[in-house]
Parts: sequence; C-alpha cells; structure tokens
Amino acid sequence: TLAVMLPKIVNRTTMEKIDMPYFGEIKIDKSLVEQDFQKYVKFDDNLIELNLIYETEDITISDLVLVKDFLNDFEKHLSNATQAIIKDYEKNGRSRNFIQTHLDALSPLGKEILKETLSKDLDLDKYFLRELELNFVYIFPDDPDEFIKFNFIVSEEFTDEFLFVRFGKDFVIKEISTEY
Repeated sequence: TLAVMLPKIVNRTTMEKIDMPYFGEIKIDKSLVEQDFQKYVKFDDNLIELNLIYETEDITISDLVLVKDFLNDFEKHLSNATQAIIKDYEKNGRSRNFIQTHLDALSPLGKEILKETLSKDLDLDKYFLRELELNFVYIFPDDPDEFIKFNFIVSEEFTDEFLFVRFGKDFVIKEISTEY
C-alpha cells in the first residue's frame, strides 16, 4: 500500500524522521543548524566511511527519501562509478591523470618491484586502475550539484590525491575530478 512506501513522519512542525540504510533512523532536527552523521561500513572487504551532512534549514524529507533510494541501490551506483572511471581513463580524462600521478610518484626501482610482484601481467597504469578503492562517500542531500560524492584512492603511500565521482539528485554522474 501507499502507506508502506512513505517515510514515517513525526510532528511536521518540529521533527521529521526516516529510516535510512546504513544509518538507521535519521531525524531532521530544525533546532540544529547542521546535522552530520558518520557510519563505517564494510563493503567488498573495504571499510568505507559514509558521511551524511546537511543544513537543516535547506533539507526536506523528500531529499532524504532520495538519499534512501540511492543507498538502497548502492552496489549499482558503485558499479556505475567504477565503469565511468574506466571510460574516463580510456578517453584520457581525469582518471588517467590521477593514475599517472601515482606512477610518477614511484621510483624506477619501485616500478620494477611492483611489476615483478603485484601487477604480474598488467601494465602498471591498469594495475593502479584495478586497485582503486572506494574510501569515503559524502552525501549532501541539500545540495543539488553535489548530491553524492564517491572518494576513491589507490594508496596514501604514493600521493594524497583523491579521485571523486559526483552524482546529482537524478543519480546521474555529473563529474569525475581529482582533489587533494
């Protein structure tokens, strides 16, 4: 029924709440300026930090319903992000620059050791591309331009640069970028 699909709402004038995947019950507390929730989730043998951050004056329950829908299909969105990174890499985009930064950080001896041990039959750039790991997920339900940000790393030992995949509220990837 329709009642089952709608989020639970408690006293609209003071506080609304919704049951959110990974986070549990989230309440919009209008007495606070900003709300920030963090959760660590084990996903594909990686520990991922999920951050849900919003200013309460700009948030609506429908924004949080969108977040819930996104998180319910998390695996699909992660797969889409990974595929977008590979396509971006093949088109010489930001992903290739990100991988090249990691390769440039290696000494010639380091490259040889990596080729002989870990990368085996792969070129080093394809090895680094394969080794990308999702590290953080930032969720900004009150921001239409930066709704969800996936933060990927290869290794903090090589560089402090991160690869970001940004989703809009329509769940479409808006941008792939690098940041420090």
